[in-house]
Amino acid sequence: MQSRIRVNGTIAYVALILAFFAWAYAERMMAPVDYSDETGVSVTIPKGAGTSAIADILEAEGLIKSATAFKAYVKLTGKDGDLKFGKYEIAPSEGVRQIASKLAKGIQKGVKLTVPEGYTAKQIAARVEAAGIALYDEFMGFVEKPTDEMKALLPFPVSGSLEGYLFPDTYEFLEGMGAEAAIKAMLGNFAEKAGPELSSNLKVDLTPEQVVILASIVEKEALLTEELPIVAGVFLNRLKISMALQSCSTVQYVLPRQKPVLSKEDTLIDSPYNTYQIQGLPPGAISNPGLKAIQAVLRPADHDYLFFVANGDGSHSFSKTYGEHLKAKFSN
Repeated sequence: MQSRIRVNGTIAYVALILAFFAWAYAERMMAPVDYSDETGVSVTIPKGAGTSAIADILEAEGLIKSATAFKAYVKLTGKDGDLKFGKYEIAPSEGVRQIASKLAKGIQKGVKLTVPEGYTAKQIAARVEAAGIALYDEFMGFVEKPTDEMKALLPFPVSGSLEGYLFPDTYEFLEGMGAEAAIKAMLGNFAEKAGPELSSNLKVDLTPEQVVILASIVEKEALLTEELPIVAGVFLNRLKISMALQSCSTVQYVLPRQKPVLSKEDTLIDSPYNTYQIQGLPPGAISNPGLKAIQAVLRPADHDYLFFVANGDGSHSFSKTYGEHLKAKFSN
């Protein structure tokens, strides 16, 4: 009897020792690859990847010591099936527990994107692609042919593309999040920031869509914030008397590349955006105006100016007559 007790005690002791070493080994396998290396590594987890595939990716990137240990931990903690696809930034100093938690919560790699006032959709699309948020063609595809869901985010009906409604701001996006999500964020921001202005301050004889179109022109023409209402007033004065807007910026919008100065031939281009040839506003916006440009159109400066010319330092000289305009033009 004593011999059996002695044997059972020995087995229990050995089992305890083995369990301790197994636990110690598991802890070592789940520990960070390099506690001192906090350099983020960009890792892409494909859509549909299971725990096993994810473990193999992390091991191949040198971010975990053992794919087997990672899979075991994920299954034992009930996270199997909860790990999300996307682009992540993971450092060798992060252990299996931290990495699994990050993937389960979907804490992906963040990207800061700044959209300056007056940028065109094409310029924004180029920045979006450069930041790794979405492809240029995907972004422009949605801009030119927006979904009904996208249009519903705006505070009023829009007939054409989304040019003019990609609100200038600094955004926190996720790398690889896609064009649709990025555009929806910009449209939602437009509705929040500009929507109230366009809904309650329509003191000009324009529809909300026309206000945005004119604001997009004003944004491109005026370099100084204080001149925005004055420039807006010039264009509104021209519209009142059915005078062509003659905005160089609207012609630049349809040129293959920007020019320092338009030629006479440029102003003769056959385009609905050529405001040297058409009466009134072009069919759509030529840039994405900021809130101050929109406010300038809604509350323009009260004056009799019909002309303005650049002074070369960012400012403009404003004139009431063509004679005064020519004098200002040739004196600069």
